[in-house]
Amino acid sequence: MKLKAPAKINWTLRVLGRRPDGFHELQSWFVPLDLADTLEGNAGETSLRISGPCADAIPGDSDNLIFVAEEKWRLAGGVAPAVTWDLRKEIPTGAGLGGGSSDAAAALNILQGLATNPLDGKVFQKVAAEVGSDVPFFVFLARASLRGGRGEMELAKSDFPNQQVILARPDFSLSTASVYQQSQAEVWVGDRAIHSFPDQPEVNQLEAAAARLNPELACFANQLREVAPFQMTGSGSIFFWASPSAEESAKVMEQIQGFASWVIQTQLAVPTL
Repeated sequence: MKLKAPAKINWTLRVLGRRPDGFHELQSWFVPLDLADTLEGNAGETSLRISGPCADAIPGDSDNLIFVAEEKWRLAGGVAPAVTWDLRKEIPTGAGLGGGSSDAAAALNILQGLATNPLDGKVFQKVAAEVGSDVPFFVFLARASLRGGRGEMELAKSDFPNQQVILARPDFSLSTASVYQQSQAEVWVGDRAIHSFPDQPEVNQLEAAAARLNPELACFANQLREVAPFQMTGSGSIFFWASPSAEESAKVMEQIQGFASWVIQTQLAVPTL
């Protein structure tokens, strides 16, 4: 069984405050991208093969979220043969694109498909949230989704434009946990107001924390914004720009390739095999 595991961008990302449990309460519109990893799982001996242009930084042992997802799925009562996993990695890590979470979500869906005893809906949803905050979005992927909590709660859905997007990355990645440690958010008092999907992306409220962690990020952002209004996704380090036309995309791609270590053009879309 083979599935696409798409990247996402945070079209908006608002930090509502720090919660009593130490996590941050978020509100963010997640939008899927055509850029995707590909995960194949077949009955066989337990193993994981990783290939592709972004494979080098990915652990192939029990720390990989594919194995974490499989372990939690089986502990929750799912029954399936041992699985041979084959992952082609196109999404860079430490970038704010959710690649690891998407791979884990694809693994959960494949396990359900291979199962002799699949998990029922509520248990499956619980397992997805336990694997990672972003995993439920990728498991039930269909439209843009307004996420709350740590990202595990769906507050609203929306259609989104089928629009070209340029992704640009500096020559460093960022740790999500370290970025949140730099956040200076006030204590969250429980307020949450649903906001509709905006026509244009908003400034990511984690960007200031990411820049405190690594001041080079601010320099990179300034360089990008001299060319086009790029915004950071997730906890960084990738920035994105939604292009109005193929002609504008080509111009911007040419201008930023001199200082970005990784640049790619993709689109807002749910990928298919």
